[in-house]
Amino acid sequence: MDLFVIPLGTASAVPTRMRHLSSLALWRAGRLLLFDCGEGTQYRLLAAELKAPRLEAIFITHFHGDHFFGLFGLLATLAMLNRTEPLVVVGPEGIERLIESMPGLSETERGFPIRYVELGEGFEHAVVFETADYVVTARPVEHRVFTVGYRFEERTRRGVCMWSGRGRLE
Repeated sequence: MDLFVIPLGTASAVPTRMRHLSSLALWRAGRLLLFDCGEGTQYRLLAAELKAPRLEAIFITHFHGDHFFGLFGLLATLAMLNRTEPLVVVGPEGIERLIESMPGLSETERGFPIRYVELGEGFEHAVVFETADYVVTARPVEHRVFTVGYRFEERTRRGVCMWSGRGRLE
């Protein structure tokens, strides 16, 4: 199955001419996941020829603006495109309150449901999104503020041999 990891932005706090604010897209078999959503992410999705309406889940690592200020505009765009499919938004505790309190982004105004998965400072490990083919887990990571790291992992498929990297198939 094709899997593409597309860095949309890799700048640190301040964009440059060549580097945009934090955002990473993961495309797998027609499914689109977004990890962080810095300002300008919508433009970067367009440049990468990824369709925002295909988004199934957005994962926010922490509440520094360069990692999530683009989220509000992206959600507003999805509403203007008449999205009806549910969207999963995963992030630190408070992400639901932030989104739902933004003008134009309450569920009745945006027209599509969001399933929130909030992670508090005491958690150690959590499955935050899964399909029959893969799972996304979360763990806290070290940073100046409470921050969540995410891991995307393909599920083992029957009859598929995996190269171990040690010179043999396992």
